[in-house]
Amino acid sequence: MNGIFHLRGRVKHYDWGGTIFIPGLLGIENPEKQPFAEYWMGTHHLGVSDVEISEGHYQPLPEITGTIEYLFKAQEVKQMLSIQVHPLKNPLNLNSPGRIKKGYRLMRQTAIIKTIITNRN
Repeated sequence: MNGIFHLRGRVKHYDWGGTIFIPGLLGIENPEKQPFAEYWMGTHHLGVSDVEISEGHYQPLPEITGTIEYLFKAQEVKQMLSIQVHPLKNPLNLNSPGRIKKGYRLMRQTAIIKTIITNRN
């Protein structure tokens, strides 16, 4: 497959989500004000995206890309959230491609937490 294709992600409806941004991003109405917390695009098993291979015909993204692991999220948050920590499946395999990047640090050898350092002056 060559070219640019339409990627259809998955909406996650959590109570803390907003009602305007993600529906607007997707160009859909939300008259019932259902919470749209996250829009996932990627290969995560809980929200696999689909690729439109021809008009109206979709194929799961992992069938095209293989086993690459990535997840992009657009979020609309209407109330404060706690910090999320995602444990590593295999904390001993920290040098696998894409696992350790600049700006990340290992904490207690169980999770990688993105460390954001900003100059507040």
